[in-house]
Amino acid sequence: MTKVEDRYQEGRNKRLAAEVNKEMNNWPVKYSCIYRLTEQANQYQRGWQSVSQVDIKTAITLATTPGANT
Repeated sequence: MTKVEDRYQEGRNKRLAAEVNKEMNNWPVKYSCIYRLTEQANQYQRGWQSVSQVDIKTAITLATTPGANT
């Protein structure tokens, strides 16, 4: 994958992890980005915002159902 795709995927993964933590630990979902360059931050943010409700429900199901991701 290219660095652009890596940043996009990183944003998606961080959002999904935040949503799972919200469901399991009642933690707030907070957007945070380590990238300072505008282009890189935008790539990360596009990944963060691309997560749908279906993605979130699937990630929560996989995280809470024993043996679901094997």
